[in-house]
Amino acid sequence: MKFKLRDKPTLFEVCAYTIGIILAGLFAVHHMNGQEKDLPTKAEEIKTWKIPEYMRENLQRELDDFNKRFEEKVQTYKKELKTRFKEFEDMPDDVILYLEGGIFITRSDFKKLQNQLREKLKKEVKEDDKTTN
Repeated sequence: MKFKLRDKPTLFEVCAYTIGIILAGLFAVHHMNGQEKDLPTKAEEIKTWKIPEYMRENLQRELDDFNKRFEEKVQTYKKELKTRFKEFEDMPDDVILYLEGGIFITRSDFKKLQNQLREKLKKEVKEDDKTTN
C-alpha cells in the first residue's frame, strides 16, 4: 500500500487532527489536576525535630560567646583602622560593621539600610504572592 502526499489536507483530516489535539490537551490537563491532589501540602512536607533543652541552651551559650568574641574583634579592627590609616581618623566610635558590604557605616545610616532591605523584602514577598496565586 502506497501513501500519496497531497498538497492540501481534506476537511475531514483537519477536523480529525484538531479533535485529536484537543483531546490530548484535555487528557493532559485532567491528568495534571489529578496529580496535584496527590501532592502533599507544604505543611506536610516539612518535618522537624526538637533538640533537647540542654543542647539548645549549650548552643545558645556558644552563639553568645561567638558573638562576644566577634564584637571584640570588630572593635580591635576599628581601633587599628583609626590609628594606622589616615582616612579612618574621623570615623566615629559607634560605627557599625555592615559585613555584607564590607564597610563601616554610622548607626543612623545602618538603620536606613535595614529599613530599605525590609521594604525590598516585603515588596518581593508581595510579588511572589501575586505570582503564586
